[in-house]
Amino acid sequence: MKLFLRNVTIFFIIVFISFLLLDKYYTSYSLNHPNVCEKSDWILNHKNESFDFAVLGNSRVMHMVDISTIEKHTGKTGINLGIRGANFAENYLVLDQFLKKGNTIKNLAIEVNMHNLDSRKQLEYPFHDYNYVSYLKDTSVYNTFKDNVPYHKVLMWKFIPFIRYMEFSNRFSLYKIIKGGFECKINPVFDLTKGSEIVNDKVFKDEKQSYVYWKINESDEKYLDKLIDFSLKNKIHLVFYSGPVYYKYQPFQLNYKNILEQVKTKVMNKGISFINFCTMQNALCQNQGDFNDNFHMNISGVSKFSPILADSLSKYFK
Repeated sequence: MKLFLRNVTIFFIIVFISFLLLDKYYTSYSLNHPNVCEKSDWILNHKNESFDFAVLGNSRVMHMVDISTIEKHTGKTGINLGIRGANFAENYLVLDQFLKKGNTIKNLAIEVNMHNLDSRKQLEYPFHDYNYVSYLKDTSVYNTFKDNVPYHKVLMWKFIPFIRYMEFSNRFSLYKIIKGGFECKINPVFDLTKGSEIVNDKVFKDEKQSYVYWKINESDEKYLDKLIDFSLKNKIHLVFYSGPVYYKYQPFQLNYKNILEQVKTKVMNKGISFINFCTMQNALCQNQGDFNDNFHMNISGVSKFSPILADSLSKYFK
């Protein structure tokens, strides 16, 4: 029996040490060899850069804001920090890590919509934890994970070596790391567009309409507040806006107008400007040919929206 226990103990010690070494290697490799095909990795691959402005949000920023157009109209340098399907917690985490890498932002425009105000209703995976597991030793990342990932998983990922990489083995494949890297070491497209990815498909994806009641999710509101407080603490000038939504879609979004008004009141009480492009009467919302679907503009719509957004933001930029 003693021999058995000794052998079991030795086995677990060997496994633990192996996992510990693998965890250190995977973490070091992932942080130093980002897969910049991933938008989050591309963003966090920037170091010690200065930007006059950035635009933050989900796919309605990533696919609907042409940074080059805004730069041309404002004479300022910018970056698109939008990430497809991201909630405010992920936006907060990315902004925090972006600044910790020595980057600076003077002005930050944050896009608000029903999906990031009530993300758990709409988004299948509103917090892309797999993109940030290598950063778990950072206190801000750990605390954000605790609010957005089942706590038992967070504890295992933090205190049991290598478990986090086993969880997402499809993304952290051993053979990729051994052979020298992930899919992309450079991303010339994002480098050229400053992080924008405009949809070129002009075929409108029609969807069956149904009434949906929206509210502000407690967790989303918490991280909206954290974004505001964090930005102000770092002396970043804030502007909030809500982008165009196809007008025929809007009547089915119950309470949407009200929750936007709640956000507008909240930010304006803090001295922050709010611009609403999402009204049925707004010309940007009228033409189906400017939309890829009810919620996202295509290249035609973006070419109309971005100059107007630039002119509107320039009134508030410092």
